[in-house]
Amino acid sequence: VPRLIHLKPRRGPVSGGTVVNITGSNLDAGSNVSIVFKDQPCTFLRRGGQWITCRSHASLNGYGNVSVSVSVDKADLQRDLRFEYVEDPTITRIEPEWSIFRSGKPWSPLFFHLVVPHVLSG
Repeated sequence: VPRLIHLKPRRGPVSGGTVVNITGSNLDAGSNVSIVFKDQPCTFLRRGGQWITCRSHASLNGYGNVSVSVSVDKADLQRDLRFEYVEDPTITRIEPEWSIFRSGKPWSPLFFHLVVPHVLSG
């Protein structure tokens, strides 16, 4: 019998695109896998015996915690898994602002400084 244990990461941007790994046991049983974050599907990517990977869609309800539902061949796997949609990161600066030419090919090292809001829960 498939069993769920953990979800990682537990949060991601409200715009979606987070690759989420759900761990457990016997997760390679069955044929059809469905992952839903509240009302939104999490696009199934891959799975093995101890993990399922999916990519989150944008939240329809803004920020906040949503329940995560996993089904394998119409059997709902029970576990109180939650995912938190948080504010999208903001790029404040790109460094350096110039390129280095080496061997005739442009090379541009980029470093992103992201402002990621911290969500306090109480």
